[in-house]
Amino acid sequence: MQCSVKNKKSEMIRDISIYSGSSYVANIMYFLRGFLNASIVGPAMYGLWSGLNIILSFGFYAHLGVLQGMSREIPYSLGKGDERKADAVRDNAFGFCITASIVTAVLAVICSLFFKESLGLAGMIGIISVSVLMIVSNGIAFYRMALAATKRFSLIAMGDFVFPVIYIILTILLVPRWNIYGIYAVAVSCPIMMFLFFYFRTGYKPRVRFEFKTVFRLMKIGLPLMSLSLFPFILFTVDNILILRFLGAAQLGYYALALTIFKSITYLPGVVAKVTEPRLFHEYGETEKIESLKKYLFVPTKAMATFLPVLIGVIYFVSSFIIKYFMPQYMPSLGPLFIILFGKFFLLSAPTTMIFLTAVNKQHSVPYFYLIAAFSCALFDTLVLIMGFGLVGVALVTAIISFLLGTSFFLYAASFYLKKISDYFAICGRIYFPYLTILIFTIILNLTLRNGDVFRTDLIFVFLKSVILIGISIPFILRLNKGIRLFEHIGLLLKYKWKVRGSTC
Repeated sequence: MQCSVKNKKSEMIRDISIYSGSSYVANIMYFLRGFLNASIVGPAMYGLWSGLNIILSFGFYAHLGVLQGMSREIPYSLGKGDERKADAVRDNAFGFCITASIVTAVLAVICSLFFKESLGLAGMIGIISVSVLMIVSNGIAFYRMALAATKRFSLIAMGDFVFPVIYIILTILLVPRWNIYGIYAVAVSCPIMMFLFFYFRTGYKPRVRFEFKTVFRLMKIGLPLMSLSLFPFILFTVDNILILRFLGAAQLGYYALALTIFKSITYLPGVVAKVTEPRLFHEYGETEKIESLKKYLFVPTKAMATFLPVLIGVIYFVSSFIIKYFMPQYMPSLGPLFIILFGKFFLLSAPTTMIFLTAVNKQHSVPYFYLIAAFSCALFDTLVLIMGFGLVGVALVTAIISFLLGTSFFLYAASFYLKKISDYFAICGRIYFPYLTILIFTIILNLTLRNGDVFRTDLIFVFLKSVILIGISIPFILRLNKGIRLFEHIGLLLKYKWKVRGSTC
């Protein structure tokens, strides 16, 4: 039993290592792509592209939660030993996903025809591009979620290594020549290649099945799950829409660059959540005991509380240096950038909270929290913009709401295990103390080792500040290791070349 538990931990850390490694390679490439696009086309056109991405992002929800239902049902069915049911779920999910995406894309193009004069040529071509991208991206999402549900993370990792590099190459070749139209061309062509990669490499050729009973069941399971990502999207799209309305496309371009940099942080908790999800549902399918899920809630949260703050600090130092010397037209992004990076930590620090709440069937109350937060965000964003606080004011509103929302969700999930008020304060202190420490030292280092006007000196300062932050985080890492023996499991992975010793038990 002890060996089995150890192997499960090692297997999980292996998948996190493989998946997170590939995701961070992809993240770095997409990060560079975002910087290249922003630098080449300028704030106004980058603002236009960011506005089009809002439409694209809404298109990702065209499947009405069927893919999320598939992600839950496949590992749950396999945990019960029912492979035939898992195959039926996969086929129906693909059929509905593609059909719904095509319908949504066509409707987007038709609606845009009523606004073609205000959109202009660039806007209309952009609408057509994101409509095509909507269909292809949902096809890719199907493959990624189906692979993750069966723990085939190596194939996902392979795609994450290859295609971001292709994105960068095509961006360098096409965007300087075609400007915003180059962005459209790259955005459409690369996902098509990625879809074909998954189509031929997975060994699974999608069969379009449409059984209303199965689709409705998946939708019933997945719609509440989808709302867990849809409502956050609505919440954090409100600020973009209001900035565009009150301040214009150029200001949205500044803010969008800060959000692009922030996305580089979301990959680590996203990977942890994706790797944890099938295991959590699989184990709950076997045991049906809430107590068995405790480790899936608290261990990832403690790990994120340890590693995320220092990652945020280092990314801020590096990004501010890059903006100053390579993208000086985006200097207005620096204020919102700092606030967004540290403010949204609270939504990332507990990456498995929503998965846990879904497993225990408590996800239905989550949308109400988001609706209240979205309404508050819209109200206070409007107020700060009317009062003239600009992008910094909007970023502060986002940070405050992120703190309240993220803390509320985690404590709600933790309430299944915490009994006394002192337990709530203790767990919050353990999570937020590393964050506050890194935040304070980031501010101090920014004030004491200020960037000047000499490239080499500023580069050295960026390196020194990053090293100091990493050094400050070492005690927190050692404490984490004492609790979950992280170094031991990583050592096993390296020793046995990423192979778990399940056969030797």
